[in-house]
This record gives sequence, structure tokens and C-alpha cells, in this order.
Amino acid sequence: MKLQRSLTALAAAGALVLSGCGDDDPEGATIGDSASTSVSDSPSESPSESETPSGSDEGDAVDEAEFLEDMREGVEGFTTAHVTMDIAAGSGDMSGEGDIDMTDGDLAMAMNMSMPALGDGKVEMRLVEGFMYMKMPGQSGGKFIKMDLSDPNGPLGDLGGLTGAFDPSKSLDMFGEGLTKVVDLGEGDLDGEELDHYRLTLDTSKVEAFEGLPGTAEVPKTIEYVMWVDDEFRMRGMDMDLPTGKTTVRYTDLGDPVDIEAPPASQIMTMPGM
Repeated sequence: MKLQRSLTALAAAGALVLSGCGDDDPEGATIGDSASTSVSDSPSESPSESETPSGSDEGDAVDEAEFLEDMREGVEGFTTAHVTMDIAAGSGDMSGEGDIDMTDGDLAMAMNMSMPALGDGKVEMRLVEGFMYMKMPGQSGGKFIKMDLSDPNGPLGDLGGLTGAFDPSKSLDMFGEGLTKVVDLGEGDLDGEELDHYRLTLDTSKVEAFEGLPGTAEVPKTIEYVMWVDDEFRMRGMDMDLPTGKTTVRYTDLGDPVDIEAPPASQIMTMPGM
């Protein structure tokens, strides 16, 4: 039915956000014709003579294991944040804004996603204690559909890609599997704030998250990201330039109080067909 197809598409979109890949042609053409894709340095970058948290200087290659250790420490200090994301793709642009909470080690999330491919209006999502709640304009009667993410036999299958798109720890898992090169880009301006940033190169053949993507999404052999971190090595941004367009994710207001709760029972419905 239309509702189930739309929710499945939304879940698949989350996986594509995490992977940085998407369908560029509605008739089934794929990206990834070249051996790799990359992201260029921002022209606003300014050099820094100070050492970075990894102990490298601007332009130096950074030891991958040392970089990952810094990232792990940063994730341990990551509690709450406001998240914004924009994805430009040939199959339809997407944007999202909301809050995440990782205080207890598990991701809680409240997001509004705008996905024109799924119709007018915003998709409201809440993730609380392992349950995903989604409200889709015109398709759920103004109520939230509740889904158990731990159920492998759920009507939508694995929604891990959807939640992973907003979770810095999931990005760390991905980089840990396939990271082959890190280059220190020094300090640069990100939305008015001076932050350290790095160029990361991933071997996609070693990354589990790239497996099982829709058949129309062919993953390049290597992908390059630019990652921005603060002085505690907490992720503040990630940029990707791909043939389908540019993807950006930003984390702001780190540590500020957030209010993420499950919808009241009166606002929850069972997914049709369950």
C-alpha cells in the first residue's frame, strides 16, 4: 500500500544519507562510474599554526588509528545536540532538523524531515527507547505509526540506516571499518566558528553499511568526506560532494537540554496490515 511504500522509501533514504550515495536517474542510472568521488576544500578555510588534537599539523597525513581513538573519546563526550541536514540528490532533495540525545549511550531523536518525493508537508519522527514513531501528512490520519526497531520481521525491515544518519557513533563505526587515509586540513570557518577539520578516505568494500542498498544505488570504490570537530573532538559537521549533489550534516548546541518524548497513546496508531 502507499503508506508502507512511503515509509520504506524513507528508511532507505536514511541508509543513503549515511552512505552518501543515491539514485541520480529516475530511470535507473547509477552513480559510481568513476573509481572515486571527493569533496573539495572550502575557499573560506584559513590556515592554523597550532597543533590539532591528533598532534598533526595542517596538510599532514594523520595516523588512522590515532584519529579513530580521538573520535572515540569525542563520541564519549557527546550528549545532546541540535541537528540540521541537507541532501541534494537527483531523485529528490531532502532536509531535516531536530534534536538528538545520547546521554545514556542510546540514541533518542526528534526530527522533522522534508522529503518532496514522499508528498507535501513534513515527516515527523521520534525515536524513544528503541521504538520509532512516524507521522506522515495525509497518510497516517494525523497520528504516529509505532515500529519496534529491534523486530527483524517488522513490516519495513531494517531501519538502522535511518537512525544511523543522525548518530555520530554510527559514523564512527563506519569509519573504523573502512578508513584508509586521514589528512589534517587545519582550522577553518564553519558557520562562523573556527573548527579543526579533516579529509577522510573510505574503502567502501570494507564498510558493512554500504551492503544491501537499493539496486539503483551503486557505491563508488572510495568516498571522501570532510569532517569538522571541536576542541573536544566531538563531531560538528560532515560534508560530502557527490555526482548527485552535496550532503551536509551539522551538530550545534551541544550539551543543551532537549525534550524528546514518545507521543501520547491517543496519538499512536497501528500500521495498516500489521
